[in-house]
Amino acid sequence: MTHDEIEELLEELVAKDANSCQTFLDSIGSENHDQFARVMYDNWEIFFPEYEKSAWDAFTPWLRGEGSSYFDDFKSYVDTVHPSVSEGQLYSDMSPRDLTAAPQDEEEVDREILERVSAAQARMREELQRQDEAARLAKDEEERRELERLAAEAAKVPLPEDDEVIPEDEEPIAEVEGGGQPQPKNISAPAAKEDRKGGKLFWMEQDSMMRFTDSLLQKGEKLGDILPAERKLMLMTSVDNAPSFEAKRLTEGQTIASLQNFGVDEKKKERVGALLQDHKGRIFDHSTSNLLPEEKNLVALKMAKMMLTNYPGYGDIIISAPVPSSKADIEQANKVYASLLYLKSQDPSLKDIKIISLVKDCNGPKNSSPAAEKSYIEKYLKDSLPTASIEKTHVSELAVHQNALRERIREAKGLGRESSEVLKEGDTFSTAPKK
Repeated sequence: MTHDEIEELLEELVAKDANSCQTFLDSIGSENHDQFARVMYDNWEIFFPEYEKSAWDAFTPWLRGEGSSYFDDFKSYVDTVHPSVSEGQLYSDMSPRDLTAAPQDEEEVDREILERVSAAQARMREELQRQDEAARLAKDEEERRELERLAAEAAKVPLPEDDEVIPEDEEPIAEVEGGGQPQPKNISAPAAKEDRKGGKLFWMEQDSMMRFTDSLLQKGEKLGDILPAERKLMLMTSVDNAPSFEAKRLTEGQTIASLQNFGVDEKKKERVGALLQDHKGRIFDHSTSNLLPEEKNLVALKMAKMMLTNYPGYGDIIISAPVPSSKADIEQANKVYASLLYLKSQDPSLKDIKIISLVKDCNGPKNSSPAAEKSYIEKYLKDSLPTASIEKTHVSELAVHQNALRERIREAKGLGRESSEVLKEGDTFSTAPKK
């Protein structure tokens, strides 16, 4: 049907009642329902110009006359499918104007009708897009929670006894393929042989790396007096391992705080790098948002070093951030990923660590080849590589002391002693060469 033929039909339908626009709408539920619905459905491109037919799939059951014969039923159906679109807004903007009103220029009438219909379409497009975005965010959050649940379940798996045989090809709790989201697998006992009574004890040095100052915060102590109110990059890394601080196992509520004040910016606001590691081994980035690129590199290197110096020898390192992640979160997540790759490459015992990123657009190198990793590291660390090289050697040296500590724990176990007797309060290891 042409536009003129449809307008003529609508005028005829209106004329059968009180010659008003509202009466026309009421006629939808009357004897003219089937005829009107058929015309609407068959000529949707005229009634709803510049709009995809697929977007109206939710309304086609009514338009076909399936299960709803009255106007009130239709209103109820629309309210159920699109509750955010008000009844008055929907009907007033999508209905034809009063065809029995004072004669006007035909072209002007057509233009006004199309403008009103177009406005309604734009609102409905925005609503559908909002619903699609909300559904996507909900799905992302569900996937993130599932991966956190898997990590929590892995932490509950008891450590094996020393005489248990652990297959070298043990499958990981989760794996990443092609930079995608990790998929759950059957959880197996992690391949570690630490003393269960003494806990997973690793030396966390009193680090002054690149002028970072580490200190121990007791339960209830906060960084509020040190950090400015405006911050922060919301990034987190975690692994199944409780860190030690000066040979003291952290208890719940205690936190390792690593800080560096980089000075002030042009607005006289402080630039502070701030990392917190809790008793579960998770590291949180609470740095201010005004750091310079090279300063963000140093924070990423320090975060990676804190994680690797406490790595227990099993489990995946997980990088996460809030959903949706900001551009700054994504950039910093890639810097941390690159730092982990760079620092762990010096220590053979760390070469098989699997890094899992839950941050969108932070997928690591294209593949595991040395060339791909080198390209990825250079992309995100750039001018910080000379400093990173020093820390790379430092991590390797520290691994020697970690191994010595593990041997002392095993010897204590062989003598029937508690591993806690091996580590005394304030006990330290130095990476300085022996004289």
